Amino acid sequence: MMAAETYAELVRILTASGFRRLQGSDWVSDDSDAVHAYWTMLSLTMVEPPGKLESTVKGLKAHHIPDWVFDITEEIQLGGLYSPFLPGPTPARLVPQNVPCFPPVDPILLPQHTQPSPQAQDTNNWRVSF
Repeated sequence: MMAAETYAELVRILTASGFRRLQGSDWVSDDSDAVHAYWTMLSLTMVEPPGKLESTVKGLKAHHIPDWVFDITEEIQLGGLYSPFLPGPTPARLVPQNVPCFPPVDPILLPQHTQPSPQAQDTNNWRVSF
């Protein structure tokens, strides 16, 4: 089974359990309780082929947010209210359209934990703020 088929199966299980995609890999259910959310997470182990989820998942977490005013995800994401500018050199594909930026003119000092490579050294792959 290909990754797309596996993901489609995850989507089917989550949707059938009353969840909807919030963004990316974040799913939300406004009308579930802790037991329902926990049981749904366990039911994801039924994805075919057997053992696929258990051998590939890096993190599966449930969060209870009693009031959506406490979900500040969009405000702290790059380009949001609390992060309107780039904090340093940022991979170009991660920068949203509303962030004022440009490719660096000179070679850049790579961010910490970035492996040197031809792609990392290419200034066209980075954006910096004004």
